[in-house]
Amino acid sequence: MSTEQTITITQGDTLLPVGAQLCRRTSNGREAVDLTGATVLFKMIDAEGAASIALTSTGVTVVDDESGTVQFAFSAGQTDTVGTYSLFFVRRVGGKDEHFPNDGNRFLLEIVAKLPAS
Repeated sequence: MSTEQTITITQGDTLLPVGAQLCRRTSNGREAVDLTGATVLFKMIDAEGAASIALTSTGVTVVDDESGTVQFAFSAGQTDTVGTYSLFFVRRVGGKDEHFPNDGNRFLLEIVAKLPAS
């Protein structure tokens, strides 16, 4: 069964990072991915399938290698366009990539319009 996790922020917000625990489905359920020795990258794809944030390690922090916990901090300009985006973290080891989520689930970011100043 696939699920969607949606985070909603306001246009231009960059204060709080988005975080995730990278897991893969196993015969015993879900298992955290050990990130020791891996490079973790991030990308954000718009509704048309174009990269709004191309694959990058800039802004990515591995919070805990063994539990597979990561986060991405947005920079100025990266949250300026209203819309819904798919978020992916990528584990790279020895030049080979594994995307997360990879179990049919979706990790979405909804950017809503900033209210006009009054």
